[in-house]
Amino acid sequence: MPYVDDTERETIEAARQASPSRMLMRCAREIGNRAIETVRSRTGQNIRQVHTSLLWHVDLEGIRLTDLAARLEVSKQTASEVVDELVEMRVLERVADPSDGRAKLIRFTRRRSGRLALLDVLDILAEVDADLTATMSPEEQQSLAVGLRALSRVLDERR
Repeated sequence: MPYVDDTERETIEAARQASPSRMLMRCAREIGNRAIETVRSRTGQNIRQVHTSLLWHVDLEGIRLTDLAARLEVSKQTASEVVDELVEMRVLERVADPSDGRAKLIRFTRRRSGRLALLDVLDILAEVDADLTATMSPEEQQSLAVGLRALSRVLDERR
C-alpha cells in the first residue's frame, strides 16, 4: 500500500502550488542564491546564506552583538563567528559604541570613496531583480511591486 494515495497526492500538490507563502519562500530562496552566486563570481569571497541572513539585521548606525544575536535567535558566539567572517570580507566592522566606551557596535564598512558596503549589496539585488523580471510585462512588474509592498506593510503592522 502506498504511503500517499493518488487523491491525497493531488490534494497536497494542488495546495502546495496554490500557496502564496510557499511561492514567496521559494522565490526568496532563489533570489538569495542568485545574489550569493553574483557576489562570489565578482569578489571571489565565499559568502554564504548565513551571511546574507545576518546582514538584514544590521542597523545603519550599528548594532551591539547581543542585540544582533537576539534578532537572529542564535547564541552570541554563533553571531560573533559570522560577524568575524563578514569583518574579514570587509563588509562589516566593529567600532566603539559612542554611548558606552566598553561596548562595540557592528556596522557596515565604507568602501570605494566612502560608499557603504550595504549599497554594493543593494546594487547586486537590483541586478538580480532586473534579471528576474526582464521577461515580465511592465504591468506584471508593477503588480508584483505593489503586492509585495502591501504584504510588507501588513507584516510590519503585525509586528
